[in-house]
Amino acid sequence: MAEVFAEFGELGRVVTRLHPRRGDPGVWESSVGGPLVWPVGESWPTCPGHQGVQSAVRVEDVRAHRETMRDRVRSGRELTWEEREFLDSVEDGSEVLVEQSVPLLPLLQVFARDVPWLEWPAGRDVLQVLMCPMDHADEPDFDLPGVSVWDRWNAPPTVVRWRSTDSVGAVGAHPMPSMVQFDHYYPEPCVLFPERLVEYPHLWELPEDLAEAVEEWEETSGYRYRSQLSIVPGWVLGGWPKPGATDPPDEMACAECGGEMLPLLRASSMEWDAKRMSWCPIEEFDRDPADREEAKEPTGVVYGRENTLHLYRCWEDGEHPMQQMVL
Repeated sequence: MAEVFAEFGELGRVVTRLHPRRGDPGVWESSVGGPLVWPVGESWPTCPGHQGVQSAVRVEDVRAHRETMRDRVRSGRELTWEEREFLDSVEDGSEVLVEQSVPLLPLLQVFARDVPWLEWPAGRDVLQVLMCPMDHADEPDFDLPGVSVWDRWNAPPTVVRWRSTDSVGAVGAHPMPSMVQFDHYYPEPCVLFPERLVEYPHLWELPEDLAEAVEEWEETSGYRYRSQLSIVPGWVLGGWPKPGATDPPDEMACAECGGEMLPLLRASSMEWDAKRMSWCPIEEFDRDPADREEAKEPTGVVYGRENTLHLYRCWEDGEHPMQQMVL
């Protein structure tokens, strides 16, 4: 875009497309849904707001559901009646008795060595994001640092940690929740393949005269700016806000210092779709169709109406509370 329109030279922002792929990540690897570098003796965040009978899905049933679906896709066979009943029961959820605070899910871990171009807080070299596995109708009841400012869509709240690996010491095992509100709240363990890209604003965010020029250029160039050349899909660090994620703007001021909030993370259900096939990595075109479909939706998570979780960080201090939006 900067080669076609000089105005874009100042609009590009460096982003990281994380490219999650299902795997078996280790503690010291960047991952989605994998184990975290968590110091022995440091309490694991839990949510106390779900005592009693809850409508939820057992994690073991989520895993069995996904394995059944993978087997059906790969084999091409028809599901049995019993399998259909089981899949329906997982998707519908059931009543589960909760007697203790619910452990948070590890959602994301990223090491600075894998994304050195990200703006890291001084002395920190690992980013960790955890999420409550249950929806919240009220403000999250966490008495912990790093909790995101809650959004307005009853989505699970997140907890963010910026760590220095030099100060971690011995690493301990962490608990995992035995249930999630919905099967699509449970992240499939994925390894990451970070890619450095440049992202441009959505067409609606461009100056009016530039937006009109881009639309005219689309008619003759064969490119589609909105779907092919601006907002990067999938799991992305940094970049530009998606339209709607900052409405109203005053909600995006830092709750601690009032400073400007900028995108930290977008977590989307799909890495590309039919309108964004140009974002499909070239390596995927040589794979089996079933493998390519898995790569398109590797994490198994879906948040909000438009399937995307947004986390924003304070520009003045990256360790101030995050702002969370789910659209």
